[in-house]
Amino acid sequence: MPKNAASHPGARDHEEECYRVFFEKALTGLGVVDLEGNLLVCNDALLRPGGYTREDIRRLEKLSALYAGPADHERVLQSAEEHGMLWREDVRFARKDGSPYDTLLTLTPVHFGGRLCWYATVEDITELRTAERQRRELEVRLWQAQKMEAVGNMTAGIAHDFRNILAVILANADLVASELGPEATEQQGDLAALRAAATRGSEMIRRLLGYSRKAELTIRPTDIAAVVNELHPALRRLIPDDILLEMSLEQGSTALCDRGAVEEMLLNLATNARDATPHGGTVRIAIGSSVMESNTPERPPWMTPGRFVRLSVSDNGIGMDEATKAHALEPFFTTKARGSGTGLGLPMVYGLAKQQGGFIDVLSRPGSGTTVHLYFPPAA
Repeated sequence: MPKNAASHPGARDHEEECYRVFFEKALTGLGVVDLEGNLLVCNDALLRPGGYTREDIRRLEKLSALYAGPADHERVLQSAEEHGMLWREDVRFARKDGSPYDTLLTLTPVHFGGRLCWYATVEDITELRTAERQRRELEVRLWQAQKMEAVGNMTAGIAHDFRNILAVILANADLVASELGPEATEQQGDLAALRAAATRGSEMIRRLLGYSRKAELTIRPTDIAAVVNELHPALRRLIPDDILLEMSLEQGSTALCDRGAVEEMLLNLATNARDATPHGGTVRIAIGSSVMESNTPERPPWMTPGRFVRLSVSDNGIGMDEATKAHALEPFFTTKARGSGTGLGLPMVYGLAKQQGGFIDVLSRPGSGTTVHLYFPPAA
């Protein structure tokens, strides 16, 4: 073979064909872009993730339209200008339908057609980044569940000890009261105040035990709609006239739950909804069925997929921001003024829901109100 075979036309044609095959058949998106943002050449893999055709690209005035937003484009330009290249940086592009997708973008300066250009490689990593985000969300939810479990165990121990102390206080108050004569009115009044305070403490203990899932419950098939209907007069007294109370009850919604616990949970949620609408508004109570799939976002990891009976309490009040909502189920956390709330309402609802084999989902935005969904296992 002649020494200059590499420069022989046939050899050059072979090399060009090899480069063309490598370029066109690569699974990674490849392209060359001039400094004005015009795409000079690309392979099909560059277009495929976004659903574009070559005709679509030709109609675009600038490739900046392919980015998910102006900020993504400006960040790429700034980084490339500062460092002379862009090495495997996460960049979001927009598909033809406008939806974003994630890529790893590499820009390398090259000379192409006698001028300085960018050689770009684009890897579609949307599935990878989506999986990473889902994993982080699951980790946060698992951490939250573990934290609530630890706080619940600690709370249960404290509540049991405190209940024993209150029992001694009440017993001795009754003993002293029985030994006082009718003339000891002042002392009897002091003892009555003592018993009232201890009784309030017992109520707090009951709520703590509800949160820690140590309450004594009787789980049986219960018609949730019937419970809400029977509780309607109490709800109407609880909610003032300037708040509209709406009901949407799906009949035949029978769940495995404790009737008394459901009543207490509903009264607590209605109280919260009332307090969240101090200038009037709407409180809506709804009952229906819901199907939770394995990939349903609100389904906690300990719940098996399937059908649930859902009891929802909604208001159009002040709502909560993300920071407040993150602590809403923790005991003693409250946004109410000092002395106006114990911070045990929602935590107790959370604990009772879990003890009955269900769970709670809180949706809220500032200025848009709050919706609390309670999910119970169906009776059949």
